[in-house]
Amino acid sequence: MKPMATKIVVIIIAAAIVAPAAYFAYEYYSKSNVPSSIQPFQYIPGNSTVISTVHTNGTEYYLYMDGGSIGIVANISAISQVDPNLTASNSPAAVSGSGTAGLFSGSNVKTITYDHVTVYEIQNINVSGILQNMLNVSLKNTNTTANIFAYDTSGNFIVIGEQKAINESISAHLSSRDAVSFKGYMNDSSNISLYYRANNTIPTISYITMNSTSNKTYFNISPVNSNDLQVDKFLIQTAISNSNVSREIGNNYTITISNSQIHLNIDKGYTSLPAVLKTLNIGVI
Repeated sequence: MKPMATKIVVIIIAAAIVAPAAYFAYEYYSKSNVPSSIQPFQYIPGNSTVISTVHTNGTEYYLYMDGGSIGIVANISAISQVDPNLTASNSPAAVSGSGTAGLFSGSNVKTITYDHVTVYEIQNINVSGILQNMLNVSLKNTNTTANIFAYDTSGNFIVIGEQKAINESISAHLSSRDAVSFKGYMNDSSNISLYYRANNTIPTISYITMNSTSNKTYFNISPVNSNDLQVDKFLIQTAISNSNVSREIGNNYTITISNSQIHLNIDKGYTSLPAVLKTLNIGVI
């Protein structure tokens, strides 16, 4: 499967009720009790380009992009409580190929090791089936599959995603190069919070944060140099008028400057992370 398609399916799987693939991996894990101080950000690489928290359907997950590879940290208790009717099946037999669930029949789980950590490779996930299940449509002549990787943190979380993202998560956690310091950018009351390290693609912008509620979305944009605030504001306004953002939000926004930041407020809320990423067009999908 092409790398771009794999990125899309990782995000789609996460958006579809907190990663049904991880639900199956969960069946193979033996969990141990870990103090509540253990945070999901300890398993996110600190040099990630994108870090996001998503609260949906009473559950939450954390997405990151590191070196172009997508990973997701999901709460084990949330996955274990997922309504089986909302996933492909609540039986791990579907993973082995002996089940009848369309999404995971024919799939299997293989174990590999990275830096002494056991990683589960969930092979041949029926991507077409996931899309059909989410969109409630029949897709003709499609037989697309993907392999997703996952590992148990021996605590409260499962990390799933592309293999490189999994390896980076393990390395970051073991070497304390994690993203705990970025937790302050996230708002627990928002449907979606997002941190985007922009300076790799926008030289004058250091980072962008976003918090979206049911009917409002707030962006804070921090320039590399505060002397560039007015110029950056103009460039942002120009970019909005000539991008997907303009088609998405129209004129329902305000843009101001205060506290050495540019503030962009949109009269629209988001509950879908893929929709946000596509609107922002920040190179994730």
